[in-house]
Amino acid sequence: MRRWLTDQVCRLVARLAADLPPGRREWGEAIVAEQSAVPDGERRLRWALGSLWFVVAHRGPAAAPTIEAPVRSWTRPVCVAVGILTVSPWLAVSVQGLAERDAPDGSPRSTAIMLAAQILVVVAFLANRRRTAGRRPRITLLAALLGYGAAAAASSLDNVGEPALAVVAALLFAGPPLLAAFPLLSTSAIASEGVRPAD
Repeated sequence: MRRWLTDQVCRLVARLAADLPPGRREWGEAIVAEQSAVPDGERRLRWALGSLWFVVAHRGPAAAPTIEAPVRSWTRPVCVAVGILTVSPWLAVSVQGLAERDAPDGSPRSTAIMLAAQILVVVAFLANRRRTAGRRPRITLLAALLGYGAAAAASSLDNVGEPALAVVAALLFAGPPLLAAFPLLSTSAIASEGVRPAD
């Protein structure tokens, strides 16, 4: 049992030593090389456990990408899906509003503007679904969201005529997709994905 445990710890040390930062990798290689020189028994187990502690304590920032990468890989599709879901119900209402002929809730012009803005937002979210999406799709998404807010404000002014309600309408319609898009638009998202901001 002790020999099996020692072998498992030695394998783990060898695997972790390969992930050490460049400045400490030589230490890890030396530890792995010395493990084979230590005689079997309790002494080898103690050496292996001490080596494990050393390698874990000196891994530093090199360990961070392996922990955070799966989280980042899920961020993009979740943000895109949530963003589209925040627009989809209103898009359906706009389509129904254009199809209505008996006493529509809004003017056909404002409904058409809202529908166009909603379609642009959905397309802009879809353009950002890939990890390799560069700066241009992000700028397009931000522009589409700002346009959506402006369309909501214009539609509110056209139908109600109250400036205060126009601001509320802009926040009500464009706010949720903007929140969903925030992780995609932040500079930290660009840096974490290895995408240059200027591409």
